[in-house]
Amino acid sequence: MSDVTATEPDELLSWLALAIGSVSPPEAMRARLLATISGPERLAPFVARVAALFDVTRDQSRSMLALFDAEQGWTPMCPGAVFRAVQGGPGLGGRTAGLVRIAAGVSFPRHAHIGEERVLVVQGAFVNDAGQRVEAGALAIMTDGSEHGFRVVSEQELLYAVVAGELEFEDGTRAP
Repeated sequence: MSDVTATEPDELLSWLALAIGSVSPPEAMRARLLATISGPERLAPFVARVAALFDVTRDQSRSMLALFDAEQGWTPMCPGAVFRAVQGGPGLGGRTAGLVRIAAGVSFPRHAHIGEERVLVVQGAFVNDAGQRVEAGALAIMTDGSEHGFRVVSEQELLYAVVAGELEFEDGTRAP
């Protein structure tokens, strides 16, 4: 062991990195880690929050989150954005529950909310018209009658769970 004394956290981390050197995990562990960060399990931290948002069980929530990776069953909303309705529980009172995927860099058009909307971001980030950045883990609440547009600012696709009434776009069309 060296007699180096680290006085700052950054110095300590640098010293530890040098002391440890290059360490590679066993191949099975590496494969599990890569599957966790790139497969359906990457969304596991959101199971309880989506279950609460949609008023469903955790098992139902886990199944719903897995749908983000499905290629089929999506309805186009606008170029680069798709929606998939899911069956929410009785606590939603008739409001629509769904999943939304929006490609990186896409601007979602300005729209008005008919009924309150709750959005739980599970991957990526967006910035709304007011300049507010909303990232993974955030719950954004848009009140009935509020209007805005937004742009996906993350390098990865934006994924979010939503409970809403309807959206009315500036051209008069409506979407769930």
